[in-house]
Amino acid sequence: MDKDKLVTIETYNRQAVAFAAKFDEQGPRQDDIEKIFKLCQKTNPYVLEIGCGNGRDAAQIILKTTNYLGIDVSGSLLNLAKEKVSIGRCGRI
Repeated sequence: MDKDKLVTIETYNRQAVAFAAKFDEQGPRQDDIEKIFKLCQKTNPYVLEIGCGNGRDAAQIILKTTNYLGIDVSGSLLNLAKEKVSIGRCGRI
């Protein structure tokens, strides 16, 4: 992995709590989540959220499906996401 990517990941890990607070302050992207599930037209679809961060949107997504996988490069943000998401999985890429 190149140096710039490592610096970015380290920054997200170091600032995870501050980033999470900002993401939570903005609230989930409820309108976007609703639109995507309407377009999908499936019951309990498989959802892959790339860049799930602290799980801000995951908590809303798992209300509509149990087939959720959130991934992120920041292990620290993923740990925060795992605290929010009891159904589905969160993992590091």
